[in-house]
Amino acid sequence: IPLLAEIPDLVGGLMPAEGPPIFFGAGSAGKTYLALSLALACATGGQWLGRECEKRGVLWIDYETGERRWGWRLRRRMAGLGLTDEPPIHYWDAQGVPLIDQLPALRQAIDRHACGLVVIDHAAAAAGVKPEESDAALRVQRALGRINLPSLLIAHITGEAERDPAQVLRPFGSIFWRNMARCMWYVNGVQKAGSQKT
Repeated sequence: IPLLAEIPDLVGGLMPAEGPPIFFGAGSAGKTYLALSLALACATGGQWLGRECEKRGVLWIDYETGERRWGWRLRRRMAGLGLTDEPPIHYWDAQGVPLIDQLPALRQAIDRHACGLVVIDHAAAAAGVKPEESDAALRVQRALGRINLPSLLIAHITGEAERDPAQVLRPFGSIFWRNMARCMWYVNGVQKAGSQKT
């Protein structure tokens, strides 16, 4: 096995390309919007949080949002960033099928669209078993190992942690979710008075 001088980054000096990184938080905290901003930065070869991103196509594997709402959110994020050209971000409706059971079709889509980043929303649904079971994170990790690309997972927290954010230590489920991640970002959105959740 060749020795690496350093582990490559998804975002320069901020987020490693191996791991994968996990964004986790309460519902409507802004996890999807944050992940979309990262996906757009990678898809356009731009910056994310002031750091350079290597340009790469993105496959967004959706277990939660639905294509229409996801597309609407993507267009909102693009408008906010002043982007007008269609970015190489490709939507995949997972239809509730566990990630590990979709690998041949996913591999074809990744090759067809020349994707270099996979985003999974959300991790627990991708496992196909209860997130509290140790096998949940392991199933996702095995699938990502076969995909063999940089990836980003979006995950939730418990209702109890939503009520008391001081309790938030990791995504909802087994400790293996934390153990498999190279880094984790807790996303805690603040809603402005009078604004609607989207």
